[in-house]
Amino acid sequence: MESEFFTPHAKILIVLFRSPGLTVKETFNYSNISIFQFNKAKKDLLADGLVKEVTEGNRKRLYLTEKGEKIVNGLLCLAKAIDSVK
Repeated sequence: MESEFFTPHAKILIVLFRSPGLTVKETFNYSNISIFQFNKAKKDLLADGLVKEVTEGNRKRLYLTEKGEKIVNGLLCLAKAIDSVK
């Protein structure tokens, strides 16, 4: 259900929805986007309050906020609709 229409922002949100609390590196690896795209999107998502970064020991973990979860639910509905017309 990975639509080619998803932006780097959406890809990160979906990864974190499926696997909350991934480290920044793990999130990058699962997102399948360039490091430049990842860093820009992560910065935007943090600034918009869709993702929060929590330091645990020496690792930074990423989690969706409630606002981020609402956005992902909409994205997943969109992906389902797109897949149904292919």
